[in-house]
Amino acid sequence: MTPRTGRARRRFAAGVLVTGALVLGGCAAPDLDAGRARSLQGDVLAVTRAAAEGRFEAADALLDRVRASVEDGRSAGEISDARYAALDAALDDVEAELQAAEAARAAQAQAEADAAVAQALADAEAARQAQEAAAAAEAAKAAEAAEKSAPAPAPAPKPAPGAPGRDKGKGPKG
Repeated sequence: MTPRTGRARRRFAAGVLVTGALVLGGCAAPDLDAGRARSLQGDVLAVTRAAAEGRFEAADALLDRVRASVEDGRSAGEISDARYAALDAALDDVEAELQAAEAARAAQAQAEADAAVAQALADAEAARQAQEAAAAAEAAKAAEAAEKSAPAPAPAPKPAPGAPGRDKGKGPKG
């Protein structure tokens, strides 16, 4: 985990925790049953921890559990309609933040994978060029060695001297 990613996760987790605390902590007795409030606070804390650790699938599952608990509380009359609306809106916000954080993590992972592929391709190209250069150097060395070991050509034979007094011209004299 890079320092930047760690800070982002901590800020995100803090945002989730503050949202949960504001929504749940300001509940008056008629708006939210005390036992249900404690249960929801524990669940919100679990979502926060999972998100801070980068376990977004777990955070999503825990958020679903919080939603189910809110629904159950509303059905049981432990959560007022006004408090339910506030909790539902806060849970929607947290869900959007989780999705954004997960998308950012996926984009970062894809960028890292793309960079690794690009580096592998660059390394392969450099290796190919080095191999071609080595082959060319070896061929040049072999050609130089062949040139040095080839025998020198034999000198051309001297022309045979012509008969004395003979005309070296063409045809009869005339």
